[in-house]
Amino acid sequence: MYKRTCDIGEEEFFTHMPPGVAIPVYCYEHWIGDGWDPMSYGKDYDASRPFFDQWKELFYSVPWTEQWNYQKVNSDYSISAFIKNCYLCFDTGNNTEDSAYCVSVQYSKDCYNMVNCKRCELCYFCINTDSSYKTFFSRNCVSCTDSWFLQDCVGCTSCFGCTGLRNKSYHIFNEPYTKEEYNKKLDGLLKDFDGSKKKAMEVWLKYPVKYMHGFQNKDVTGDYIFNSADLRMCFFANGAQNGAYSQSVIYTPVKDFMDVTSVGSSVDLAYESLCAGLQMSNVVAVNDCGDSIRNCQYIAMCTQSSDLFGCVGLRNKKYCIFNKQYTRGEYEQLVAKIKIQMTNDKEYGEFFPASMSPFGYNETQAQDYFPLTKEEAIKQGFNWKEQERKGVGVSEGVIKCEHDQSCDHLCSGGFKMIPREIEFCKQNRIPFPTLCFNCRYKELVSWRNLPALYDRQCMKCGKKIETTYAPNRPEIVYCEQCYNAEVV
Repeated sequence: MYKRTCDIGEEEFFTHMPPGVAIPVYCYEHWIGDGWDPMSYGKDYDASRPFFDQWKELFYSVPWTEQWNYQKVNSDYSISAFIKNCYLCFDTGNNTEDSAYCVSVQYSKDCYNMVNCKRCELCYFCINTDSSYKTFFSRNCVSCTDSWFLQDCVGCTSCFGCTGLRNKSYHIFNEPYTKEEYNKKLDGLLKDFDGSKKKAMEVWLKYPVKYMHGFQNKDVTGDYIFNSADLRMCFFANGAQNGAYSQSVIYTPVKDFMDVTSVGSSVDLAYESLCAGLQMSNVVAVNDCGDSIRNCQYIAMCTQSSDLFGCVGLRNKKYCIFNKQYTRGEYEQLVAKIKIQMTNDKEYGEFFPASMSPFGYNETQAQDYFPLTKEEAIKQGFNWKEQERKGVGVSEGVIKCEHDQSCDHLCSGGFKMIPREIEFCKQNRIPFPTLCFNCRYKELVSWRNLPALYDRQCMKCGKKIETTYAPNRPEIVYCEQCYNAEVV
């Protein structure tokens, strides 16, 4: 997230577009206003040049909005929609309120440091957790309350350092206690927080895990899939149908898609698209668009439009190519010609080349899913964001990050705690963080498996399985049948 000044006014705002990138960025009010016309950047298609070369020129000349400000209340420091009173929240929405440091969180309230969670309240440092209350430092849990360091638990209350439990109370490291014994031991466990965290993670490895994370699925392969059907090689999906080779498809419903990442709700017939917004249908290579896009291909930063090809920054438009207006007949005829040339040039059906991205590979979620070194990223044609090494003095209210910019997490070096975060930690006996937001996020996402499948065998019955648990990992991995027989 970067601080920039509106290129048409003097307003300052926070945006995902880096200041050094030669793309003009307007504040949202100016971008949707009448003070400029994206059609003025229109150009004729030149059949003598590659399509992507021409599109790149348009892409870097048409102004972008700071971000899509859909029903975002008192949340200026967040890049999300449908949120209220949130701070540093990204890809978060569906009425999430009073939360901070969240990524891909829905329907939640008073939560901090959360990733891929929904319907949670008063939770802290959790990932892939659903319908939980006062649950801290936990992963892959559902309907848990007043608990710490849980893994793969469902319906548990007042448990600490447990894994694979169902509808249990007053358990510590998977052993039962009375209510009085539990509360007495909890005090000691929280006093030795780091030691208790280490032991909890050791306990997590002693019990079997299911080969994939998910439930209520039919004919799916991948991981972290819920309430879905007919998916192949998909990761982090919920309520999705008939898709392949995609990730972060969590805003239901989404159907009939392939090679998409981070799309909104009510999307169908989508291909090779990224951050494709909501209410979209029949789209190819849609990049960072708003809502209500139909029958569009190779567009960016457009909204409420249909039948566009190769456009950037258009609103409420139809039958446009390279931001130039055509009649329906002219549009269909020229699009057909462009597709033939792109096919001959082996461009059609491919996403925009990596070299066009205004972002460094390591400052995007791609680094979370498919981590690369700087050398590997550059070799594959990606840009790279160099980390600014700057001294961070410890002044009033500023905490020095424990990593002190020695990691590769784009460490900020220092950070501040917001007042309600301080109060939350005090009330719930949570130690103050020692890492900046970027480093905390990297630690939290390390608690989930990377999106790659390995051919393995169930470690109990020998059945063949496809799993994200790599063969060299220490977990005890079971097929679904063996897992259900022993755990559920």
